[in-house]
Amino acid sequence: MPGGDDGENLAQYLMPWLVDLAAILKETQPHAKLWVSNQTFTDEENAYFFDFLESGKAPWLEGVVYGPWTHMTLEEMRAKTPSQFKMRRYPDINHNVRCQYPIYDWDPALAHTLNRESVDPRPHAMTHIHNLFARHADGFGTYSDGIHDDLNKVFWSLLGWDPERTVEEMTASYAKVFFRDSNAELAAKALLGLEDNWRGPVLENTSIPKALQQWRELWKALATEQETNWRLQMYLYRAYFDAYTQDKARQEKAQEGEANSILASAGTLGAEAA
Repeated sequence: MPGGDDGENLAQYLMPWLVDLAAILKETQPHAKLWVSNQTFTDEENAYFFDFLESGKAPWLEGVVYGPWTHMTLEEMRAKTPSQFKMRRYPDINHNVRCQYPIYDWDPALAHTLNRESVDPRPHAMTHIHNLFARHADGFGTYSDGIHDDLNKVFWSLLGWDPERTVEEMTASYAKVFFRDSNAELAAKALLGLEDNWRGPVLENTSIPKALQQWRELWKALATEQETNWRLQMYLYRAYFDAYTQDKARQEKAQEGEANSILASAGTLGAEAA
C-alpha cells in the first residue's frame, strides 16, 4: 500500500484503515502479506507512523517499503523501523530528473529535451545504485512506468539474483538475448554507448556519433527484425535523438556566438545597427 505517490492519505488515517484491510485480506487470501510505504509523509506523519509500528498494533504487517519522495535516507528508515519488520526497496528506475536517482550533471540541452521519462539504459548507474544500498534492505520491487527502461529492469533482476555480476557481463547477456548472439558484441558496445552519451557536456561528447553509427550498423544487421524488434527501434531512436540534439546545440552555440559578437560591436556600429 503506497503512503503517497499516489496515495496521499494522512498516516493517521492510513494505518488504522490498514488494520481493517488486513483482516479482510486474510479472509480470502490467508497467505498474503501486507507492506506499506511512507512516501511523501511529513515529519509529523512519520512520527505517528513509527510510533504505530513500535506500539505492537501491526502484527499483520510484513514490512515497510522505501520508495521515492521518502523524507529520510534508507539507513535512517531502517534504524527507525522495529527489527521485526522487513524493509523492501522501491527504486525508481525509469525517471531521469526530478526523481529518486537523477542523471548526474546532465547537460541542459539533453535534460530539457529528453526530460523526465525517456529511453534510459543506465547499466553502470543501476549497478551502482543496487549494490550501494542492497545491504540495508530485504530485496526490492522496481518502480517502472513503461518499456523505455527495459535494460534497467533486466539489470535489477540479474543483480537481485547475483550482485557480483559485472556490467559488461550483464550487458552482453542482454545483447545476446535481444539482438542475436552474432551481434552481441556490437550491441553491448552500442548499449553502453547510450549511457556514455549523457556524460559531460553535449557539445564535446564523442560517444554520441559513435553510438549512432553502432546502432545504424545493428539496424542493417537485423534487417528482418526492423518492424518487430521494438528494442532495436527504441534504442536507434535514442541514438538519433542524441545526435540531433548535439548537432542542434552546436549550431545554436555558433549562432549565439555570432549574435553576441555583433552586439559587442555596438560601440562602433551603433546600437540600432547592431
